[in-house]
Amino acid sequence: MIDPGLLLNERRYLQLLDQVLVHGERRPNRTGTDTLSIFGPQLQFSLGDDRFPLMTTKKVHWKSIVHELLWMLSGSSRTDYLEQHDVSIWREWSRKEYRPELGYEDGELGPVYGVQWRLWNNDVRGIVLKLREMLDIQSIRELPGSVRDEIEQLLTAVPVVDQIEQVVDKLRHHRDDRRIILSSWNVGEIERMKLPPCHYAAQFYVDNSDGLHCLMNIRSWDLFLGGPFNISQYALLTHMLAAVSGLVPKRLIVQAGDAHIYVNHVEQVEEQLGREIRPPPRLQLDPAVTEIDDFRFEHVELVDYDPHPAIKGEVAV
Repeated sequence: MIDPGLLLNERRYLQLLDQVLVHGERRPNRTGTDTLSIFGPQLQFSLGDDRFPLMTTKKVHWKSIVHELLWMLSGSSRTDYLEQHDVSIWREWSRKEYRPELGYEDGELGPVYGVQWRLWNNDVRGIVLKLREMLDIQSIRELPGSVRDEIEQLLTAVPVVDQIEQVVDKLRHHRDDRRIILSSWNVGEIERMKLPPCHYAAQFYVDNSDGLHCLMNIRSWDLFLGGPFNISQYALLTHMLAAVSGLVPKRLIVQAGDAHIYVNHVEQVEEQLGREIRPPPRLQLDPAVTEIDDFRFEHVELVDYDPHPAIKGEVAV
């Protein structure tokens, strides 16, 4: 007999799929493929008891989940790392033919997730430093000292912010802080991204028992293809942050804006809803890893994952 509590995480997700199928409004969008959509649902997933919220009613590509998260944590704007590890989930958006007005070469995405997580303001700072190089230094030297000092301060006033470093520091030393927030939604750089962030912010909370909770916000949620990825990826991030901060992973909350099923995924969703939930897998992290930047794929192990077969679905680009 399977403990019903172990199946609750996935059951909540399947219930949301069913809700959208029954009550979702049909809506057009930029991809040209309509969706069935509702607004504002919330799902909660337990991260305790070593049980990990990776869906079993269809096989989810674990390798891609881990490598994409490691790629984002690296701060990269290019897909080279993903391609080297045969992870193709960003391939369509990274082609230079997609949004050619940005002028990017193949493999370049602009200041997307990882750049914002690790190098917030990096592009702005680069522009400022370039302006400094272009200035006539001799003419600056001829200005009064107070004016020169003010110019120097302005030229170096734009900091590059490592949000992940800040999150880890607060989880270790300021656990009651209500500002432990990770944001990908940099308004000044949205138009320079190949694809604006879907999961755009996360807030972390440490309870009085040193349990770590994560509230992830996602503006546009492709429930069939993206949903299982997003849930498991933020669950994994929460586990990793807990591991390097001396905390216990407790709960993941997903707060969605537009939660939808593409109309060309309806048959696949119906097939998934007809399958029986199986016991969830367990996650094991290498306890020797004590810094977030030291995690590698081999440090993350999934145990006892026995899902139903994968169900294919076309990505709407």
